[in-house]
Amino acid sequence: MTHHVHVPDASQPVNLAAPSRIALIVGAVAFALFLVGWFVNPTTFYQAYLMAFFFWINMSLGCLALVMIQHLTGGRWGMTIRRTAEAGIRTLPMMAVLFVPLALFGVHRLYEWADPAVAATDHVIHHKAPWLNVAGFQIRAVIYFVLWIGAGTLLVRASRRQDATGDPKVGRTYARVAAVGGILYFFSMTFAALDWGMSLDAHWFSTMYGVIFIIGQCLGAMALLLFTLILLSRHEPLKTLFRVDAMHDLGKLMLAFTMLWAYVSFSQYLIVYSANLKEEIPYYIRRGHGGWEFLSVGLIALNFFLPFVVLLSRTVKRTRSLLLWVAALVVVLRFLDIFWTLAPSMRGDSMAAAISWMDLAAVIAIGGLWVAMFLRNLSSTALLPFRDPKFEEAIVHAGH
Repeated sequence: MTHHVHVPDASQPVNLAAPSRIALIVGAVAFALFLVGWFVNPTTFYQAYLMAFFFWINMSLGCLALVMIQHLTGGRWGMTIRRTAEAGIRTLPMMAVLFVPLALFGVHRLYEWADPAVAATDHVIHHKAPWLNVAGFQIRAVIYFVLWIGAGTLLVRASRRQDATGDPKVGRTYARVAAVGGILYFFSMTFAALDWGMSLDAHWFSTMYGVIFIIGQCLGAMALLLFTLILLSRHEPLKTLFRVDAMHDLGKLMLAFTMLWAYVSFSQYLIVYSANLKEEIPYYIRRGHGGWEFLSVGLIALNFFLPFVVLLSRTVKRTRSLLLWVAALVVVLRFLDIFWTLAPSMRGDSMAAAISWMDLAAVIAIGGLWVAMFLRNLSSTALLPFRDPKFEEAIVHAGH
């Protein structure tokens, strides 16, 4: 027996102008408040700026990584998430602009290696000076953004060309860009994490550091995109086309990234613990005292064990309201993980003294701009790749 399935028009974009304006207003107000912090304490201002920037650039790059993974694997899950992720990719030029204050002014307040006097007297920093210097920091940042924006632009343009022409050859373009772009992304993000995060403590090093950030980007972006899709599925075309099976698949991917994040994070700890070298152990000693131990335990419990246990449930992954809350929790905990990673290296051993109102103001300020741009991008194109050759098989006839 055959069933007629009513398929809504997937080619029309959704109007998100109102929430985009609200996000922009919230971001502008928060930015005005945040700028007051520069007059209060410029160093704390740039520290908060760096953590907020890291959180939102992770969302942009996580979207880029997920799109490339989907094009390389050809997974059906990518049909529902691709256009939403492409909207996140298109925030990268804005993030490049937002990095300029950090590259030009914040670098001298954030990184001890940027002080010539310290570089001249500290043996370790002096030894690393060929890499850790202001000019190199700035030049490499330009290279990173050129690579990321370039790869993202090629993928988005190919997507638009597919919408306009329905050319099946576009799939080969996707695969080629994703193959090369994925390699460049992995190496460039590894070095960016070293430059922007690990060098806050120039004496410390870890070969797992960049990998942890990369997995965290995929986890955070997956949670944010899933959160967005569930909200948008209250209306057509996603009300019909974002099926329970597709949501279930994305929930399983979020579980997989949660497990992978825990694996690489524990691997770094195990390597440092086993080696027990004086150059490495201060990283975890600092995060095990002064109040940081409570955040450490909280992240283990809430950023791994809770999502892990909850997402094992088939019911949770197939219930929109429940999965929405899990995705929201993961997004919030991504910022707390970044705070745990960066703040002790910048603000010392006391967590109580490390918390500042500027941290919240910064993440809302940059977040308001990011969400406004994200929603604007999402409004400018169809929510689904309706002319992809695999569209009907993956979306329209899924579950029938």
